[in-house]
Amino acid sequence: VTYFENNLIFGQDGSCWAGYRLPDQHYDYRSQADKQALHENLESFYWNTKADTHALMVPQFQRGEEPFRVFNIRKAIPEEGTRYLQECLEILGRREVSHYRYYMFVRLKDQEVKGSFFSQLKYAAKDFKRYLTNRSGTGTPEIFEEEIEAYEMQEQLTFSRVEDYLEGKRISP
Repeated sequence: VTYFENNLIFGQDGSCWAGYRLPDQHYDYRSQADKQALHENLESFYWNTKADTHALMVPQFQRGEEPFRVFNIRKAIPEEGTRYLQECLEILGRREVSHYRYYMFVRLKDQEVKGSFFSQLKYAAKDFKRYLTNRSGTGTPEIFEEEIEAYEMQEQLTFSRVEDYLEGKRISP
């Protein structure tokens, strides 16, 4: 990674990727119709994206009782239920539970900076200077505002597909 801004990730090879977090999909506990619908949405996304993608399933390990801390159910159940829950947590407390987070990264196509003749000329001069600096190895990698704006417009289209087909949200830095 050379640079990132919002959900845009710029690689050392000059590529730009857009990152999205997908909702947690517990595939095993779904009905056959839900599994089929999920598969069709994923297939539709891939057919309509026509870009390189990188899907990640990242495990988040938790101790057995940690997932239950988000629920405030001890106040709402009688004493027998609290005792039963405590026994379950003692058994689970010795185990590690995995919770998976799903991410989709889409490679955006290389963009040409557009604008007036003078803005393109100014960009070409900056780009040539960047090329010389990169070749000499004396500078740090540089991404121009014009490039970020061009990729943001393309990312907007990609996001609409991710949101429609996969119910994804943009990742934050």
